[in-house]
Amino acid sequence: MYTIFTHIAKLKNKEKILYIAYTVQLSLIAGLRSFTVGSDTLTYNNIFLSTINKSYGTIISTSKFSGYELVMKLFSTLLNSNNTLFLFFIALITNGIFFYCAYKLKISQPFCVVFFYFTFYYFFQSMNMTRQTFAMALCVLSLYLFSQKKIFLSLTTFIFALLTHSTSIVAIIFPVLYKIHWTKKKYFALALVTLAISLLYHFLIDIFVRFFDSYDMYINSTVDYSSNGGRVLLVLFYSIILIMGIFYSTKKKNYSQLFMTLQGILVLSCILGFLFSSDQLMVRVQMYFEIFLVYYIPMLFIPHRVEFDEAQPVFSFMIIPIMLLSIIPLILQLLNNYGHILPYKFIL
Repeated sequence: MYTIFTHIAKLKNKEKILYIAYTVQLSLIAGLRSFTVGSDTLTYNNIFLSTINKSYGTIISTSKFSGYELVMKLFSTLLNSNNTLFLFFIALITNGIFFYCAYKLKISQPFCVVFFYFTFYYFFQSMNMTRQTFAMALCVLSLYLFSQKKIFLSLTTFIFALLTHSTSIVAIIFPVLYKIHWTKKKYFALALVTLAISLLYHFLIDIFVRFFDSYDMYINSTVDYSSNGGRVLLVLFYSIILIMGIFYSTKKKNYSQLFMTLQGILVLSCILGFLFSSDQLMVRVQMYFEIFLVYYIPMLFIPHRVEFDEAQPVFSFMIIPIMLLSIIPLILQLLNNYGHILPYKFIL
């Protein structure tokens, strides 16, 4: 409703107003959820109650995710020791970062961003994998800061993400990808390199677990995502869009370096999505790449002019059937209650 209102009222800074409104609304839904909404929500509640009774020194020296526990401790010390309020607080930061980056990327249609945030299931994931989604938001912010040459802030944000969730180590490749001058051949080479490295999967996972032993339980842990949630269908869906985008953007050469980098990140996501669709740990890793779809599709279609003016409406409105098709994997995931989000209940 307020999306329509801002257009009718012709408000100044309507994009900023909408991004703020979406942030608050989604944060209230996520933050005021019952402990039965999300398979890990009750666990996070227990961690919060345990953490607020620890000293800062104990958290720093013993915690396996000290960044997140320090946020818990600071929140309980400075503001409130109520876990529901903390869930709202962390949802506000997470959603705020995602939409702040969309605003700074000058995506002029906030509704498209929030729509894909829903249909690609990331909002629902934030109510299940709260800590990882927070880390993913920090990784997105780190890449944006790097693209703005704010190297120290970017590095600090990345380190904080790593201290929040160990799987965010994969985001270390983002600055490397940003430095590449992308062409079709380089995207193809990246796909081949990713396939080759995937052959070393078990070797690399063994190294990862040695440093982060809490993930040992994920070795050989599988979930049939191909039927339970339709993630393979989702990967196939955006792979087609990505291939179209690569051919078009490398021909037109009027897209930003950050946009071209997002395509490289999504190439990684596609390869991992197809190869490891039933591997629980790799699905979590893939999400750090896949989240950029929320920005990529609007950036591909909305702000760029095509060669012939009469073709412009067709090109711009191509995003509409894509939005409608993206509802299909969402429905499959909701029907299978991926993440145990349903039935949704307020805690109040």
